[in-house]
Amino acid sequence: DGLAKLRVLLRAVCIRRTKALLVNSLPERVVEVHRLRLEGTQRVAYDAIFASTQFIFQGLMASGEADVMRNYASVLECLLRLRQVCDAVALVPPERLERAMQVAKEVEERAKELAKHKGKQKAITA
Repeated sequence: DGLAKLRVLLRAVCIRRTKALLVNSLPERVVEVHRLRLEGTQRVAYDAIFASTQFIFQGLMASGEADVMRNYASVLECLLRLRQVCDAVALVPPERLERAMQVAKEVEERAKELAKHKGKQKAITA
């Protein structure tokens, strides 16, 4: 009963505008691309978050597109953190940055192991 009253009140107060209603009054879309040169801790933080984001996204893609759609909030959070690093590293929660650096380090170590293993395979087959 209380929920029904709340819905009635919200319908009276809230204005629901869809894109179709606003299509003629919306300004033209403008896309601006800004290229930044990151240095020092900002570059290290960006690279760590980028590497961990790439690892997460590749894992989701390997599981299937449905997994990506179920975890879209996670993907959006990763993009948010990349944008925050571009503004200021202090905007990224320290525990999130630490976790990203750990994942990036693990990815780098795995890549080195794979490269070493491939080198051994080539030597054996040659």
